[in-house]
Amino acid sequence: MARGLMKVQAKEKNAKKQAKAKGQGKHDHKAARSAQLTLQCVVCRAMMSDAPMYKRHFEAKHPKAPTPPEIQGL
Repeated sequence: MARGLMKVQAKEKNAKKQAKAKGQGKHDHKAARSAQLTLQCVVCRAMMSDAPMYKRHFEAKHPKAPTPPEIQGL
């Protein structure tokens, strides 16, 4: 019967541990990624994280379109 008591105690301890971990805030990856994406292509509306990437995208995908002012200086 001693093992049965230890099993019940272990379950109770684990339940408390799980409840404590569940109460803590989880990291929201989707929100973090959307906060990182700051630039939007004016032609196709694709999101970019920085200006050099935006320039490479624009030159590769839209070579005939006029260059937007936010990447002309790069």
